Amino acid sequence: MRAITVVATLALLRTTASFTWFSCLASTTRYSRPHISKKTDSACRIETHALLLSMGQTDPPPPPDPHPPPTTVIELQLRSLQAADLGAVFEHASPANRRATGPLSRFATLFATPAYRPLLGFAASEMVSALPLGPGRYRVTVMISPEGSDAPRLRYSWTLGRQDAGEYEGRWMVDGVVLEGMEERVP
Repeated sequence: MRAITVVATLALLRTTASFTWFSCLASTTRYSRPHISKKTDSACRIETHALLLSMGQTDPPPPPDPHPPPTTVIELQLRSLQAADLGAVFEHASPANRRATGPLSRFATLFATPAYRPLLGFAASEMVSALPLGPGRYRVTVMISPEGSDAPRLRYSWTLGRQDAGEYEGRWMVDGVVLEGMEERVP
């Protein structure tokens, strides 16, 4: 019985270490929640490394991918839209998209329009397709259930491009989002 308890405790500690590392990373990004204390990346690494050493591990888990795939970018955008965090949404806009939509203050006004208003604080989302359009181009289609149970689901299409130069080189970023239509309700 004691061996089972020790194994379960180690498993819990390993899970806690991963969570600690994730929490530290989350607290240094713009996606953090206000109740998480802000820590520097080096403080998080030291704290996590000390916890792992106490468990007999020597290497901390690897940091998250700095160039996530297109579907991960959309998942991040969806979380940010659901939380109405437009700053985080704007972070994934490509340089061309930023030039077209303007600074964050002008970008935010787009979400007052009928086409984009349902994206803020939506109830649920479902990624229905993710298709490559060619080298460095992707389209992801998502069904959005707006807040309110009577509202029909809306189909949005995200177009992404892999940046080929500048500070975002190699990173998938959103070039545009289009409302394609709404789901028909069957009586």
